[in-house]
Amino acid sequence: MMNNLTESQKIILKRRLLIPSIVRYLDVHNTTLVNALKLADEYNQYIEDGDLDSALEHLPSVAQNLIRYAEETAIKKDEIKIKNSLELKKKDHIISAMKSFNAFIKTDKKKTISPKKETDGLSDAERKIMRSIK
Repeated sequence: MMNNLTESQKIILKRRLLIPSIVRYLDVHNTTLVNALKLADEYNQYIEDGDLDSALEHLPSVAQNLIRYAEETAIKKDEIKIKNSLELKKKDHIISAMKSFNAFIKTDKKKTISPKKETDGLSDAERKIMRSIK
């Protein structure tokens, strides 16, 4: 395969994969990222050794693992975003329910609390007599 390549194609293939440090040490517990970094380092090592055939064999695997890691990261981010928005909606519903309950209690108290009547503090027999007089 390498025999058919022109000199300019060989120069282009000698480009190293540069992985930023922030990505390299971002998520050290994620196996997909660890595998991608390992394959990228192997690719770079093959390039340094001049073994372009092995490097080209590693390149698709490196790309697949990096894309898979990006996909997992995007899905995680979306899950967190959805979870947070659901929690906010839940809190909003709880707050509105509490406000309506408080408003109901205030109006209910106004209806049940009446001003002191003349019969307050009287026994049942005394109340009956007071009612019969009116």
